[in-house]
Amino acid sequence: MRRIAQIVPLILVLFALAGCLPFVLGTDQPCFSSDEYRFPQVEGRYVFDSLPEKSATLSRSGNGADITLYEKGDQPPSTLMGGFIPLRIPGYFIFQATDMVDAKGKSDKEPGETTYFPAHVDAGGVTWYSGPKNCFAECDALFAAHGYTRDERGGWREPTSPSADQIKAFYEDLAELMERLPADDAWESLRMTPSER
Repeated sequence: MRRIAQIVPLILVLFALAGCLPFVLGTDQPCFSSDEYRFPQVEGRYVFDSLPEKSATLSRSGNGADITLYEKGDQPPSTLMGGFIPLRIPGYFIFQATDMVDAKGKSDKEPGETTYFPAHVDAGGVTWYSGPKNCFAECDALFAAHGYTRDERGGWREPTSPSADQIKAFYEDLAELMERLPADDAWESLRMTPSER
């Protein structure tokens, strides 16, 4: 997971997970133009259903989106920059993360380094997905079909340097699988909903 090593800490904060994130892909340069971005959600403050100590703001930035994450206390916020790329099935998107900056605007990532992860957007908010939870045979078949390989612990390792076509094809097939297995217990996910305050 070399290419996503710098942005992973913020994604781990987002998902409150540790270890491998098999739905997260990475490249050395962005694969999608900002002209492909769509802004599918309302700007404003959001809360995470299972993480009361964290909140976020979602704001438009040109065609793209900035997601700024806040924690209770004095910890400064961090911002994930990028854009939502629509998939064939309505409501499903790839989020292409092109930068990650701290409160002072500093970035620790390598120039060009880009990370991708799937999201579903509806009227009630955004659900971010990091990997399977109770999806075994179906997810194994999906990973194998898209060039993933097994690591020494039996987990899945994402393909190296995927092309834009490979990335899009993987997430299109993943969205179809999610439509067939929509139960919350099938996926590692985090729900972000508009804050009432």
